[in-house]
Formats: sequence, structure tokens, C-alpha cells
Amino acid sequence: MDDATYLFNQTSYGAKRLARGAYAKKNGSKSKKCSLPSDRLTERQRKELNGKVETYNLSKPMSWKTFRKMPDDLKVKYLNSLVNDYDARCKDIADMFGVGANYLSLQVKDIGFSFPHTGRRTPDKKWLDFIAPEPPQPEHIPEPVEEPNVHDEPPARVKLDDPDTICKSGNILYYGKPADVFQRAFEVLDKNTVYGIHISFKIKEDADNEAVRL
Repeated sequence: MDDATYLFNQTSYGAKRLARGAYAKKNGSKSKKCSLPSDRLTERQRKELNGKVETYNLSKPMSWKTFRKMPDDLKVKYLNSLVNDYDARCKDIADMFGVGANYLSLQVKDIGFSFPHTGRRTPDKKWLDFIAPEPPQPEHIPEPVEEPNVHDEPPARVKLDDPDTICKSGNILYYGKPADVFQRAFEVLDKNTVYGIHISFKIKEDADNEAVRL
């Protein structure tokens, strides 16, 4: 047996041995679910594992207390935004925080930030607009809705020259609710006389151009 044949046989033997070992490998139970320790936790215990969520608005002025609670990377991002976008000086930002400029400069050095020297003695206009309080929003008061007046036109009145004269026939047009219309009709007609009444009705908008006829 030469060396090449021996090397081939050894390689084949090793490959077969590895292949047979795969059959003996344990891959877990086929019928049972693989459970984790977290599966046995209650809802309250799961909530206790979560950290507290904090929200920071980096586009608005903030207090020193809020600034100190932020992570260091957000602190640097916020300070860079104030300096680059609003041309803020160290004194401007210190006044906003309510602390001294020297104290602020020393505190931000611990997070790897340093204020550039602008040479200005007064705040920039963009900075003044940034820290200016927002004007109060006017309270929205709904406009009053005028209820339609069903008595836009005065009711027609039949005036009898003679009190003993009985109104025997005629045409009357009233505007209003049904109860008001019938009440006005009762005022015109004689209570002791039997009438045959024909009722024809229209919505007010359809009868605006019609005149009251007696």
C-alpha cells in the first residue's frame, strides 16, 4: 500500500466516523416543548425586568435636572445641537440651566465636550428665539350656531269686521311647527261650526315665494 492509498483510506474512515456520530447526537425531545426559565415568570415579574423608559425632547429648552438624567451620548448631542444650530455660548446654556458658566464648563468636560470660544458678548438672535416661551394657544371656542327661527314671518291674522260674521271658506298659509299651525287655525275658525278641511303642506324653503292668501 502506497502513501496515497493509505491517506485516502484514513480520510474516508474519519468521514464515515463523523457521519455515524451524527445519528447518536441528541437534538432534544421531539414531543416536548423546550421551556425557558422566563416562561415561568408572572406578568408582574416580566415588567420588573424591563427598565424605566425615559423620553427626552432635544429640540426644546430643558432644565438642568432633566439634562443631568440623560445618558452622556445624548448630552453631547444636545450640546452640539445648541452650539451649532443656535450659536449658543457657554453662558447662554448655563443661564438656561440655571447654573454658573464655569460650573457647566467643568461638568461637560467629564463627558468629553468643550465649548468653543465665539468672542460674542451678547446672545445670538437664533438663541433668543429658541429659549423664548411659546405663545399660549388660543382656546378654541366653537361659534354659536343660530337655530332657525320658524317664526320669521308674522302669522296671518283674519280680522272680521263683524264679530258675528263666520269665516266660511278660504286659503291660509302658515309657517311653523305643526302644533303652532293648528293652534293658529283654531283662532281663525269658529269653534261652533263644522268645517271640511283640506290639508296641503310644504317645507318652508319650498314655500318662501308664496303669499298668504285668505
